[in-house]
Amino acid sequence: MGKYLKVFNNHSQYEAFTATTDFIRPNVSFCKGVPKEVHYNPIVATILVAKYNITSTSSPTQISYNGYYGDGTSGFSEIEIDGTKLPNVVSSYTFNTIGEHTVKYTLKEPTKIGKCAFDGCSKMTSISIPNNITIIGAFAFGSCTNLTSIDIPSGVTIIENSTFGYCENLTSITIPSGVTSIGSSAFERCRGLNNITINATTPPTLINTDAFDYTNNCVIYVPSESVQAFKTANKWNSLASRIEAIPN
Repeated sequence: MGKYLKVFNNHSQYEAFTATTDFIRPNVSFCKGVPKEVHYNPIVATILVAKYNITSTSSPTQISYNGYYGDGTSGFSEIEIDGTKLPNVVSSYTFNTIGEHTVKYTLKEPTKIGKCAFDGCSKMTSISIPNNITIIGAFAFGSCTNLTSIDIPSGVTIIENSTFGYCENLTSITIPSGVTSIGSSAFERCRGLNNITINATTPPTLINTDAFDYTNNCVIYVPSESVQAFKTANKWNSLASRIEAIPN
């Protein structure tokens, strides 16, 4: 094992270093086939872009969650409002004008939206989530009551407990094919839903049957070849009457 780096950039060398196995981490890799070399790959920041509809300038608007159940300061390293970066990550902000405003969030963990990140952000109307996100934490969008649409990225594999609970104005949800687990109350009380589409051919694990409670009894669309598998899968069988094939 080398003791120090001679150079540290995108293609660096360890003095007297030879890797016997490949070692790969998000930003560093040792290549066994190339003696004395370590590769450093800077992590590109992940930025979420949200829109807020502000109806009053007389009181602060909640734009992130920084409470006891949060993930540090909501898992954000930086917040930018209408093109201006704030000196600190904040949980609320008093806007100067009514109407639509844009808030950009830089995540601390580039592939995860942390627990409770936007819980209670009732003025949020939309959010753009990059494709590199793989985990959406518990309560991440809980009670975002004016969120009208959301695209869950194709790379997401886990939707945790109550992630979208009480998002009453969502009209449809598409769950990507790679999702393997859906948490308890994940979409509970999304009363405005007209349909739910699940692209996975193998039924994701349902942590609890309440994942889709109070969702307007809407249709749950799944791949045609998987209808029977969903209808008979553990916990999904309680939703069998709502499960249909995705329309052609």
